Amino acid sequence: WSGQEGGPTAEAIEHEACEILGVKSLRDYFRKPAGFFADHLKRYSKSRRQAPIYWPLSTASGSYTLWIYYHRLTPDTLYKCLDQFVNPKLKEVEQEIHHLRTILDTDEAGSKERKQLADAESLLNELKDMQAQLTHWAPRWKPDLNDGVLITACPLWKLFRLPKWQKALGTCWKELDKGD
Repeated sequence: WSGQEGGPTAEAIEHEACEILGVKSLRDYFRKPAGFFADHLKRYSKSRRQAPIYWPLSTASGSYTLWIYYHRLTPDTLYKCLDQFVNPKLKEVEQEIHHLRTILDTDEAGSKERKQLADAESLLNELKDMQAQLTHWAPRWKPDLNDGVLITACPLWKLFRLPKWQKALGTCWKELDKGD
């Protein structure tokens, strides 16, 4: 507790939060579908109504996640996700891949660099899939908070990782797509 004016440090607060939550790191808690989002979904569910206000839109492995806030959704939200986050991340990963391939071409690389390259290529493919989903929905998605969380989120069902929530959204989307 050696923070400014005798208060707790950020590290001490984070450590205490991790102990309370029973996790190794807050990053893991927010990254894993069974962590924060599962707790949040429980908290924002009553009887059969599920209405989480924080949404994690993720790559297939969950290695990259965008958190969006339900009450601030606009028709431009997905465009902003693409322009401000996904597209710059794609460029960053492409540069990392180029750098790693340069290192590998010089025969100075070892197994560590080969593993980093494989991980970066995997992330790149997942980001491209996420980009494709967001690009597909951006011009079509017109969120209306009066429709409710389930209906508003259901077109994006492939970008959610918590199986229970993804299934509920997928089912809702199929019903809407049929015209129900």
